[in-house]
This record gives sequence, C-alpha cells and structure tokens, in this order.
Amino acid sequence: MLKSIIKKPGFILVALGSVVFLLIVVMLSLQNFGVETTYNSEEHGYTIKFNSNDITYETILLDGKNRIYMDRFLAVKNRECYISVTSIGKDTNLEETLENFQSDGSYSFTIDEQGIYGAGNYPARAISYEDKAGKETLQVTYYYDEAHGIFVTVCTDEKNRKLLSEVLKALTIKE
Repeated sequence: MLKSIIKKPGFILVALGSVVFLLIVVMLSLQNFGVETTYNSEEHGYTIKFNSNDITYETILLDGKNRIYMDRFLAVKNRECYISVTSIGKDTNLEETLENFQSDGSYSFTIDEQGIYGAGNYPARAISYEDKAGKETLQVTYYYDEAHGIFVTVCTDEKNRKLLSEVLKALTIKE
C-alpha cells in the first residue's frame, strides 16, 4: 500500500511543498533571532558581543590629524542610545576636563571612584549625569579606565537600559 502511495505524483508534490514550507518558516524565524556578532577592536584592545538585530556598529573619526577613532554600538530602536569606546591618552587630565564641563553650570556629574564595567568587572571611574535636552531623558555614564587606556560611554533611555547593560557586560578587555 505504501508503494502505491509513493508512486503517485501528488504525493511527491505534497512532500516537496511541505519541505519548501518548512524551509520558509525556518528562514523567517531565523530573522527574528538575529545574528550573534563579535566585534574585535585591535585599536582599543577589547572584544564585545551583541545581537545584530538589536545593535548596529559604526566607527567615527574623532581626529583626522592623529587618526583617533571611536567605536559606537547603537540601539536599533533608538539611535540616541549607544555604547562607545575610544582610547584615552596618558596625558589626559580628567579633573581639568570635568571642571571645564561643569564650570558653566550645564553639567552636574555624579562620580563613583569604585565603578566597574564589562565582563571582567574592570575598575574605572564612573562619571554619570542625566541629559534632559532631547524629547526623552537619557542616562549617560562614562567609564574612565585609565589602566586599560579606554573611555567607555553608555547613553541610554529607560527602554534600552537592559539591552545596553547586557552589551556592556559582554565587553572583554584583552590583557
């Protein structure tokens, strides 16, 4: 009986149609899961993992003369929310920089000398403030990691806080 069913052309068409349908369902569902991406920065000495459906990457030239770049990982749903990483020079005077920002009264920073970030709970000065200039209030935190020579910025709204927190936890410094 099975041989007579298999010999019918209709069975073959139904079987092929089922396989095509399953492949389409699998392909569509993979789009929802995204691609786990690992970005490896030789310039800044770190690796970070993120889901490409939630985060996009861009590099920004900060200083063309000295060829200084910043890596930025933006939330897809709100490009004002991001994590960025740049190198800091040994001659950077953080106290002077903070003083200059706060001198006109437009910034008021909270400083945590015992801040930590990343997969290795790397110690850094955590400098934070709320940015109320846009339509949404953004929480901005700078991690000043003098030991590794990097400056990590996290700028997020309430909706993207968990997403960017997970991405920040996936940042690993190359020792």
